[in-house]
Amino acid sequence: MLADRISRVLTGLNAVLTLLALGYGVYRLTQSAPEDLVVQAWRTFGFLVFFSLWTMVTLWPRRTPGAWELIFLHKVAITTFALVLGTVPEARETALIDGWLVLSGAAAYVLTRGWVAWRPLRAGRGAVPAPAPSRD
Repeated sequence: MLADRISRVLTGLNAVLTLLALGYGVYRLTQSAPEDLVVQAWRTFGFLVFFSLWTMVTLWPRRTPGAWELIFLHKVAITTFALVLGTVPEARETALIDGWLVLSGAAAYVLTRGWVAWRPLRAGRGAVPAPAPSRD
């Protein structure tokens, strides 16, 4: 289906872009002053999480309930924050990059009907079984 292919190109591109950001994050981590190490590590490990999320929605766009929504929650929040900051260093770049991720992600979500991932949970098919009784 053409819509799925377009969506996978968009989300796959976003995964690759995030992988590049991860590489740049590792570089920045190696160049950081001791007082910036924790913040740079946090940021870099975040790229790993988002690479994983983009990969999940690329491979299984209708089988990962919550993944799309987590991506959107963060990307809309950081884009909005960066736009509010305006001229603060890195704000403009962040708004452009994460703005792209919001727009391309939203297009991919619609093209693949990403909300369908929630249907098995609503129908009870994705429910976690009750734990076995204790033998104590």
